[in-house]
Amino acid sequence: MGCPIGNLSLELAGANERLRVHLKDVIGSLIAQIESCLEEARRDKSIPASLNTADAARLIFYGFEGAILPMKVVKNIEPFRAFRSYLTGYFENIKA
Repeated sequence: MGCPIGNLSLELAGANERLRVHLKDVIGSLIAQIESCLEEARRDKSIPASLNTADAARLIFYGFEGAILPMKVVKNIEPFRAFRSYLTGYFENIKA
């Protein structure tokens, strides 16, 4: 269970500078991919034109990664469901 990037980051990023830099680049790439999806959603008017897609992409990535840790501890997907619920509410509120 969990995210391999998150697991490596937690376990090894502090011990290996080269790996830390690589993980930073991978995380940046993942956030950029989320931002690209948000840009597409903005173009088709699924989300407001005023949405800062860079900030929203970081929110999504950081929130998802943040949900993974308690999922491992409680051994169920409730933390992800809570994250998804708040994220859904966030997007509903910005559309209003």
